[in-house]
Amino acid sequence: QFLYFIEVGCESMMQHYDPTRVHNQIGKALESVRRILDSTRNPTYAADVSHSYGDKYELAEFLTQVVAGGYQDTIAMMGEFDMSKIVGWTSSGKHITLRYQVEKKCTFSKKATREVENATKYVTEYKNSDSNSTSTRTDKTITKVTEWFWKYTATHSVFIYSGTDTEDRIPLKNGSCESTIDLKTTTEEPPYPKHSISDPVDCNISWLLRNTSTAFKIDRSPESCRTPSNNPAVLEALSFAQNVAVWGEKVQKTVSEVFVVQETHLIGQDEVALSECLDKQFFVPVVPVMQQSGDSSVLRVTDGRTPSSMLQANDSQALLEEHRRSLSEIINQFNTMTSGNHLINKTTLMVSTLSNHIINLSQHYHDGIQYIEQMLVSQLTSAIGKHLYRPDFCEYMDYHYRTVFNNMCLIEGFSYAVRKNGKTPEGVISVTSDHSSLPIQTITKVIGNDPPMEFDLNASAKVSFTGKKYVHGYVNYEFGQESQSSLCLSARARQFSCYAMLLGKIGSDDLFIPTDALIVRDKDDYRIPILLETIPTPKEFKDRIESLSPEQKQFAKSYRAMQLAGTLFGIVIIQIKPQLEKVLNLPQGSLTKEIQLTQHLLDLFIRYQIPSDLLSYDQETDTEWVDLAAEASTQTTNKLKAVKQHVADVKGMLDAAKEAEILEHQQVLQMNKIEEEVIPCVEPVRKISLPSRKKKDIKEELIGNKPSRL
Repeated sequence: QFLYFIEVGCESMMQHYDPTRVHNQIGKALESVRRILDSTRNPTYAADVSHSYGDKYELAEFLTQVVAGGYQDTIAMMGEFDMSKIVGWTSSGKHITLRYQVEKKCTFSKKATREVENATKYVTEYKNSDSNSTSTRTDKTITKVTEWFWKYTATHSVFIYSGTDTEDRIPLKNGSCESTIDLKTTTEEPPYPKHSISDPVDCNISWLLRNTSTAFKIDRSPESCRTPSNNPAVLEALSFAQNVAVWGEKVQKTVSEVFVVQETHLIGQDEVALSECLDKQFFVPVVPVMQQSGDSSVLRVTDGRTPSSMLQANDSQALLEEHRRSLSEIINQFNTMTSGNHLINKTTLMVSTLSNHIINLSQHYHDGIQYIEQMLVSQLTSAIGKHLYRPDFCEYMDYHYRTVFNNMCLIEGFSYAVRKNGKTPEGVISVTSDHSSLPIQTITKVIGNDPPMEFDLNASAKVSFTGKKYVHGYVNYEFGQESQSSLCLSARARQFSCYAMLLGKIGSDDLFIPTDALIVRDKDDYRIPILLETIPTPKEFKDRIESLSPEQKQFAKSYRAMQLAGTLFGIVIIQIKPQLEKVLNLPQGSLTKEIQLTQHLLDLFIRYQIPSDLLSYDQETDTEWVDLAAEASTQTTNKLKAVKQHVADVKGMLDAAKEAEILEHQQVLQMNKIEEEVIPCVEPVRKISLPSRKKKDIKEELIGNKPSRL
């Protein structure tokens, strides 16, 4: 089986899996677990216990059952509800939703005016000169202040409803309350909106009601069940844990918006910061532990033969009982709070604390499931001896193909030498991947030369070709979080060797559609990335066009047909020397050792685009070179001499044209220099290349010393 890493998208208040953090987290929880369970139990880290593969499934079931019980206990602390009514909703197929909502009002109470005496006083002392007595006068400032008083009310509601009917609800009374506080301002504008209702915070709890603390089981029979942590049942549980954690986070955010109005509250007679109460930790029963197998009397037997290392059913109930006790103990501390006139009271504080605990339960469950997956990874890595990456997996699959298929089909690397029969290779083409310099391994089939294939050279010419045809099949892999390999086509040529490579698509069994072509010669080494595009599978395509209009469906099918027609990548290799021999009317193999002649021919054809008729051997016009009655070897030598002479003549013309062009360029430079010396001017003369139609006149004027007409 293959390992799949499960990583549920976590919100800001849930952390991604960290092995060190989880190990320390389990270590702290083990101290409480050992105190709760019977003394005959010896729970410890599941990774440290010798167990079977089936025990991992049981551990996943244990964690899911315990976290489901923890969710139910936490919601029950917000208020008891009529379970029979919920069972009726569930049996009718309705979705059950838990909602939290706050209605806020800010109403005017009264307006009051009061006098405020300034703390600063001014004292004046008077002295009577006649009676030699003194007296004092005190002045002070009194400010008249007008204040507006408001009553801010927050009504918190927690209830359960089915479907979309929010009126038919089951309220959770312990989590519902109305809290108020008196506010005052120095302006007549209300400090908050007169009436507002927060966005409802909903969570679908249908999964929780279907899976009680003992009902959850993993069906291991379907193919979709891959590992204890990657199967439909556990993935559904992880999805619910994610959703309920998001619900808890949004509840905390909504409550904190109310708490902003009043940042402290009273427990008994002490004033405590809000954060100190929210930091209270409940016991979390979601712990991935197993029991040591030293005492076989405490081990369960699951299939009649193999004892299980998992805890027993009454052990999970003991953990949930401790969970309920810790919930009650901390919530009872809130009950001693004086209700008073506070927004932060025992009810709102309980809702915020319990929602934070729901996030902790989801975090521990997510960590526990990932812990099981990491056990599989660690054990497999230990068995193999190293951590596997995509190159390792590709190497294994290559070995797998060679072992399984054996002689049933041809498995070989995509690498071919470009050569004529019995001759030294002129180059090599290969396809490699980014994880290895070796050619990729493909399933290969060789088919015959017939029928010949053709491609369009231009709008009016077609080229027909034959030769060996190879059909290759290649599987590109993804492994873990690594993407598929990137492929690269390599083409190399030896010195004084050449061949043409055409890239394109196979249109049909006799049609090649080229898109690119290049000539590889004289130690060229090309590396061409092969860009791959993924198209939907037939089932995906059918599902995606199901709801389209008839016209859109027809267009999508036609376009897909075009895509499928071009999915077969083709490479055509054409050796140039044999084609040159045919074009020049030379015997087969006559250019094999004519290196210099071949290089000159390639330059003339590629660089100068010289027509082949000017260079080829013509039996009618080249009679002085070849004696038809001579031996074949002598005729071949004479034909080569004729071609060499044609090449020399054409090169002579080209050399003469080059010299004439150089001379013309030198004359233009000389003319510019003469103008600078003869024609005085204040501004520097701008050098201009003369038009080609005047070059002849300039040449005559310079050679014949005629006066310039410029």
